[in-house]
Amino acid sequence: MNFTEKLDKRRQELGMTFEVLSKRSGVPVSTLKAIFKKGVEHATFANVAAIADALSVDIEFADEVDSYEILQQQAVKKARELVGMVQGTSGLESQAVGPKEIERMISQLVHKLMAGSRRKLWA
Repeated sequence: MNFTEKLDKRRQELGMTFEVLSKRSGVPVSTLKAIFKKGVEHATFANVAAIADALSVDIEFADEVDSYEILQQQAVKKARELVGMVQGTSGLESQAVGPKEIERMISQLVHKLMAGSRRKLWA
């Protein structure tokens, strides 16, 4: 169940109309209806927080992706960029590198980036 569904379920459990929820949260009825129709991802945080507070629902921030996975993705992205630059330079010098060699270079660079300074991943 996503957060929008959680809020709507609570609203229904409490028997709150949009008009009542509007008065309790300070969010206009039209905005409430749009949020519940489109989802909280299309609303401002202030409105979502006001609705959650009015319904006594906690807003919880949880990691969706493990930190290591994010670092790994960034390392792959950075490695592909760097290898692409090398490949472009090599191609200009008539020393083009084959696809297998490119993947090997990317893999090696990912390992070096993951083992090195985190700052280099984001630079």
